[in-house]
Amino acid sequence: MKIKDIKLENSLWSAQLTIVSDDRQELERIFENAGKVDPDKEYTVKIEPRRKKRTLDANAYMWALLDKLAVKLKTSSDDLYKFFVRYYGKRDYVQLMEEATKTFIESWSNRGTGWFVDDIGPSRTIPGARSLRIFYGTSVYNSKEMARLIDEVVEECKAQGIETMSKKEIDNLIGGQK
Repeated sequence: MKIKDIKLENSLWSAQLTIVSDDRQELERIFENAGKVDPDKEYTVKIEPRRKKRTLDANAYMWALLDKLAVKLKTSSDDLYKFFVRYYGKRDYVQLMEEATKTFIESWSNRGTGWFVDDIGPSRTIPGARSLRIFYGTSVYNSKEMARLIDEVVEECKAQGIETMSKKEIDNLIGGQK
């Protein structure tokens, strides 16, 4: 919904949020659900800029390029996918107690090909813990993250003489959100 204005009025014991929008249908949907608030529960209201989600077409295009690249480089598409996720994808760092590490790695890795873990070694700050670098599969990437990954795959394809879509076509495929 496009919001024209937001006003917040608050007093010592209450607050009133006013949302101004031309999207009548969306406002009506909000009003329908407003009466269903349970006073015994806590709620979170979050207003943030809308981001376009990446398309499944973008994912399919990346895999088509990885397939061509795998043939050219005589390797597997999965290995190339992991390479690109490792160097250009989404990652976090966590520390886990030694005894939980094996179970965590198995559970994380069962989510899919792009979900893998590097065991960096013993934690420098927590005795008995290990430091892990965890990688996320592209199923959870937003369009900006996916665009970065595809851009890198495209650059490698070009370097190997593999034909790719134009920048404009790729932007349209991803959703134009970079």
